[in-house]
Amino acid sequence: MEWQGDNALDKIPPRLVSILSQSVQHSENLIVDLDRVFHIDSEYAPDVLFVMPNHAAVIKEKEFDDRFPMTSADFIPITGMSRYRIEECEGSISMSGQYLGSDVTEGGTSWDLEFDRMISNPSSLRSLIVDKFPSLDIWLDDDTPNPIFCAVSIKGDYCDILGAYQLDNGTLSGDDDISATAEAVSLITTSIHETAAELSKFRVMVHASIFDRVANEDISIPAAFLDKEAGGLEHPMHVRISKKI
Repeated sequence: MEWQGDNALDKIPPRLVSILSQSVQHSENLIVDLDRVFHIDSEYAPDVLFVMPNHAAVIKEKEFDDRFPMTSADFIPITGMSRYRIEECEGSISMSGQYLGSDVTEGGTSWDLEFDRMISNPSSLRSLIVDKFPSLDIWLDDDTPNPIFCAVSIKGDYCDILGAYQLDNGTLSGDDDISATAEAVSLITTSIHETAAELSKFRVMVHASIFDRVANEDISIPAAFLDKEAGGLEHPMHVRISKKI
């Protein structure tokens, strides 16, 4: 699924729509708070989806004991990821390797992770992730793929996938990865704009006489403008361009 630059809120999971709405309404510093949303310590996505070609299991936060197998602390949203139905299915996963944390040992570590829920049709999900981020398609040998980890939010029988964890704190290996990251940034910033527009109590129509004055201007927005107090988000205004322009 390719995002064409509009209707961004329709292209992200419902849970992420809710998170952005809360951030726009209540955040004191939108940049800082959004950065926290897509971090391993995010309060919105504490659990992890362990994705392999033939199965995708939800691993609860408590299973990791502050030793996470992801090699990056950040996850990136992907167009087309949405809400998946989860089914009850108990089992365990054993794996070994280095872990993300402050006390990394040279010899690595191992995990025995219990799970009780899985999603159906994981192959299509993994393919979607790999199509966007080929760097995540790692095979340990001819028969053993490396797992892909996703940040998830669970509600009832459904799982919202908020993004895929990357490798080595943001190392991008090719043009496809860079393009997908740029698309994700654009998707989220446009979603924020759409959210603020929907919440705005002030609406302005810009006509040709005004538009012509700024059409060729290189306008930048200072970071302080995004502060909740005395910034543009304190009382956001929805500005539309007249169709006559």
